[in-house]
Amino acid sequence: MRKLWEQIRHLLTRRIRYKITRGGVLFTAAIMAVGAAAVFSGNNLLFLIVAAMMATLLVSGFISRLCLAALELDFLVPEHVAASRTVPARLYVRNQKWLMPSFSIRVEGIREPASPTLKSGVYFPLIAAGVTVEETVEVRFPKRGPYRRNSFAFSTSFPFGFLEKSARVTLLRETVVYPSINPQPGFEELLAGS
Repeated sequence: MRKLWEQIRHLLTRRIRYKITRGGVLFTAAIMAVGAAAVFSGNNLLFLIVAAMMATLLVSGFISRLCLAALELDFLVPEHVAASRTVPARLYVRNQKWLMPSFSIRVEGIREPASPTLKSGVYFPLIAAGVTVEETVEVRFPKRGPYRRNSFAFSTSFPFGFLEKSARVTLLRETVVYPSINPQPGFEELLAGS
């Protein structure tokens, strides 16, 4: 039973990552300060304020999780790609929810040795329900060969910015990258000698 629990916990923590922001630390400190004042003073109004603050924190986590849910990513590169060259690619993000839009979504490439690197992340302020948005990005493949696992991450800190949640996405489409066509040192001397 313990091994099963460890596997479930590993899958959940690997899929969604949480990062507490400065605003989240300050808000948590404010909750603890008002909670301590409520306990020491016995004032019922302070207990109600603490309850409202904790409910705000809970709702914030729930809504940010809903913003990341049911997002689908597609990434298309040109047919011929050379290593160590920046090429334009198309990034498609589809919101599969039929009712709720996703707010303040950022898509970034995950820095791994066997993964392409995006020149910069892409920010979508709103992705309406059932809509696909597309953006042109610049991508660079560090070395030649087949790339079978392209790793990206969706992240959001909506609605209040207390937590930044990230969901990792791995595309299993294979991209074949050709050898680098950049000039190598000493190439000019080789051409001049012939």
